[in-house]
Amino acid sequence: GRPFHPYEGRIDFVQGTDDDGREYLECVDDGIGMGEAELRGVFSDAGSRFAEQPDFLLEQEQWESVQPPVRLYPNSRFGIGVLSYFMLADEIRVTSCRMGLDGVPGPLVEAHILGPNHMFRIVERVERGAAPGTRVRLYLRERLSSWSGLNALVKVLRIAEFRTTAEHTGQQRVWEPEVFQPERYRSNGELVEWQDSPPGARVIWCEAGGMLLVDGIAVAPQQQVGVLAGLRGIVVNLSGEHAPRQLTADRLTVLTDISAQVEEFLKGAAPTLVASRPPFLTLN
Repeated sequence: GRPFHPYEGRIDFVQGTDDDGREYLECVDDGIGMGEAELRGVFSDAGSRFAEQPDFLLEQEQWESVQPPVRLYPNSRFGIGVLSYFMLADEIRVTSCRMGLDGVPGPLVEAHILGPNHMFRIVERVERGAAPGTRVRLYLRERLSSWSGLNALVKVLRIAEFRTTAEHTGQQRVWEPEVFQPERYRSNGELVEWQDSPPGARVIWCEAGGMLLVDGIAVAPQQQVGVLAGLRGIVVNLSGEHAPRQLTADRLTVLTDISAQVEEFLKGAAPTLVASRPPFLTLN
């Protein structure tokens, strides 16, 4: 049979300074990784998404053929993630090991990119990597010397799908998987979660504040109508099949009108709030 690798998922961000005094932001994950074909695809063609690469599509067909089918909802929407790296960085170094269809790690490859319009070279470092995953190091532009990746992440990440950590200047923040991280001024006090919500949707009643999330990231609705005209006392997270179809490129604004969809979720979650009888539920 195929090798079995227990998987929990992990994403780690570290911002620091290397031995040459260059400031960097590094992200390490233990996903399925990328091989030479994936690196060439996503770095050579603007708008090319990892989820559209041939090997990935072949795997997806196999997942959907099992019973019950395994469905994937890629976070990638625009295929501009690689280009956006250069908003922060002058230089990028990517090291990755792709897990094969047989479950065995493939070669450990490295790509070094000096800019969005530069040629890059992919080098095979090891014939077979120890484990699949990817390490991306961004060498930050000098004007970003006071910028903090940790602070940027804290502002938007409310629910992490996998265990996520961020470190910078001796500070660390940890997001445990699927645990809601309240924001001091936008969702605080006692929380009551709807436990019977459908897969891909979460509703959390909160004593103060309120917010809308997509894939765990705080967003704002462009069309503030219906229940979205002033979302208070509730946190709604939409992902998977319930995620909005249209977001702005920075993923911070929902373009489609999802007020009716959110209202249905609130109706379903209301009995949980009433039954729990939290102190903040009053007629005042």
